[in-house]
Amino acid sequence: MDSIRAVSSVLLSFVKPVVDLGITFIEEIREDANGDMKAYHKSSSYDDDELKAIEPQSDVEEDNEYYLETLVPPNAERERYTALLKQDPVRNIPIRDFIRNIMGAIFPIIGNLLDSNDLEELQRL
Repeated sequence: MDSIRAVSSVLLSFVKPVVDLGITFIEEIREDANGDMKAYHKSSSYDDDELKAIEPQSDVEEDNEYYLETLVPPNAERERYTALLKQDPVRNIPIRDFIRNIMGAIFPIIGNLLDSNDLEELQRL
């Protein structure tokens, strides 16, 4: 049992720097009440916002591959990816709720091993 406590104390010495860094990152997240934020909707490789025809349609040669690429309809892979995004927990669960649930599961296990000040700081999140 003493060896477990010794290992635990060594591991816990790394908890505070990691938690401090995590808190810094969490403070930068500005989700709305629904857990959404602008950064979650940045364009991806499946968004065709950048695939705009440079030339007006009347001036385009029939074999212009770049222009033809802008005419490709949504394919099955893009539809699958879009459906996945709609179900993605990152886009559907507010990060503070997610962290609160994780911490709720961890506190009963490590709560008595943490410094009381660190524990209070984590619970305030």
